[in-house]
Amino acid sequence: MADNIPSTENQAGEADTWYLKIDEESVFGPVGLDALRQWAEQGRVAPGNRISQDRDTWIQAEDVPELDMQWMVEVVDGDLYGPLNILALGDLLEDGTIRLGAGLSNRITGETTTVRDKLHHIVPSLADEELRNEIATLRHQADDAAQQVQALTREIEDERS
Repeated sequence: MADNIPSTENQAGEADTWYLKIDEESVFGPVGLDALRQWAEQGRVAPGNRISQDRDTWIQAEDVPELDMQWMVEVVDGDLYGPLNILALGDLLEDGTIRLGAGLSNRITGETTTVRDKLHHIVPSLADEELRNEIATLRHQADDAAQQVQALTREIEDERS
């Protein structure tokens, strides 16, 4: 990461404003750092996009740590795409650009995994749904086990009499 990355706060401690450059004709902003982070989470800030606080000095968006653009993903043709914010992978999964078994690597930590293994991070609402489904399955299994215990208890009582 470059040492000349601008501070994300001004001298008063307030969040600075940022501009996003998609290409030479497409510049968006000004927006605060929180909005820029949301754009990264939504996949609206892509690898290679540039950002600036003054529209004069532009840096790679993935070089701003607060955007959390650290994940590289294997797309369906086998190429690597990124780095991206992990939440941005949800749209790529939904539109078929990536698959559940796709390789995923963190360029900062070196962690390697799959989209499937990080699914609860990529689509947090799925984690809640998966948990509800797991609880329902466990309740069903517990009910079945209770019925089996009752049936075995009746069998034992019948044999004793």
